[in-house]
Amino acid sequence: MNKKKMLGTLAMSLALMGYAAAAVEADPALHGRWVSDEMEAEVIFNNGYVEFFFYDLPVLRGTYTASANTITIRITELHGGFLSEIGGFLSEITEDEEIPWDFPSSWLTLSQIITILENKLEVMGIPTEDIPYYLDYLSAVFARFFHVLTETFEVGGNTLALTFLGREASTFTRVN
Repeated sequence: MNKKKMLGTLAMSLALMGYAAAAVEADPALHGRWVSDEMEAEVIFNNGYVEFFFYDLPVLRGTYTASANTITIRITELHGGFLSEIGGFLSEITEDEEIPWDFPSSWLTLSQIITILENKLEVMGIPTEDIPYYLDYLSAVFARFFHVLTETFEVGGNTLALTFLGREASTFTRVN
């Protein structure tokens, strides 16, 4: 699977999933940088904060709590570089190369993403009276990324087994 298709698949999976939160305490065994043994993925756990990278591209970050082999991740920001990449994927699917899916290469909250989209709609020449309709739709689409994941994990030495989106556990190796 090529990089663009993999990122698009990841984006669609994240957007379509919803999870319930559970209140748990932090587990210091997760602290550090972990690299996937199976895919081009990396996760960094740092004192309650988490960042995910795919193909060396920052994708999402947020906060986490963990204990008793259960981890709860609250996604708070998406990276503009990731949004630009999946925008290219969406342009290929819709066969509409004129959609300006470029975003700043920085971490963005949902509110910031919506503001950027509103400006893009204006630049695209969407009639002012139609912009709220588009923003409602796009807000609902992007809001699905900002959810809470509750998954399981197991740490054994420098190996982390982490379920992601309810699939079979992926294996990561600690690199620092």
